[in-house]
Amino acid sequence: MDQQPAPQAPTPPTPPQAPNGAAPQAPNPYGQPNKKSAGLIVGIVVGVVLLIAIVATVLALTLGSDKKSDSDASRSGDSSKQAEEEDADDEKLRAANAKTASSLTQFNAVCDTGSISNAAEFAAPYKVTAFSKSEDARSWSSVSLAYDADYNTKYDDYTSANVVVCVEEKSGAAVKANTCEMKLSGETMQIDYYATTYEATAYEAKSGKRIKSLGEIGGPATTCPFFASVSNRNDPKLIARPDSDAVDAAIVKFIAQQ
Repeated sequence: MDQQPAPQAPTPPTPPQAPNGAAPQAPNPYGQPNKKSAGLIVGIVVGVVLLIAIVATVLALTLGSDKKSDSDASRSGDSSKQAEEEDADDEKLRAANAKTASSLTQFNAVCDTGSISNAAEFAAPYKVTAFSKSEDARSWSSVSLAYDADYNTKYDDYTSANVVVCVEEKSGAAVKANTCEMKLSGETMQIDYYATTYEATAYEAKSGKRIKSLGEIGGPATTCPFFASVSNRNDPKLIARPDSDAVDAAIVKFIAQQ
């Protein structure tokens, strides 16, 4: 019997060769990275960075706002303290400048940081006297109030006055409105007549304490006055006096609010 040759084992496959002597690389067990996963990771990182930036900005704005609020509160407190100190100083000054009036015209001291010791206490019924002064004037002049008004203090009852209204011209408010022919020291002259604006303020007559502003009062210069005085004869000019009707209206409103 003829013998058959033994079967040969299969030849194993030849492993891949590394190029030019380089060490063979083991295959990556995880395969190639997924492009979608990589994009997602990048998006998350960017989102986290943006979130951190937003939070930092909000914190910075909040802290800045808190500092501004603290600063504003501090300034407000300082202003309030300064106002209190000024009021205290004014009260001392007016007490030192207190005078005993012998006529109603002497109540103008209240408009010059004074007070009237023999004036009535500030309480109803309110009795008022008023004075005005232009920017160039050296002293205060009486303002004629409505004669029959209940609040108008009569000259022979001056100690009943408990409110002084000071009507002072606002700085730089005068505007040339007319030219008037007037006589000064016997000489006829053409003098400019100025309209202006005043500020009215109410004060307690007895203490000189400021009560409140009564607002602006007009000083119209539409009609030349029959008589007027000037403060500077070398450069004469006329400043319109405050509208007395407007002063009365402001006083009526003030009393109604008390």
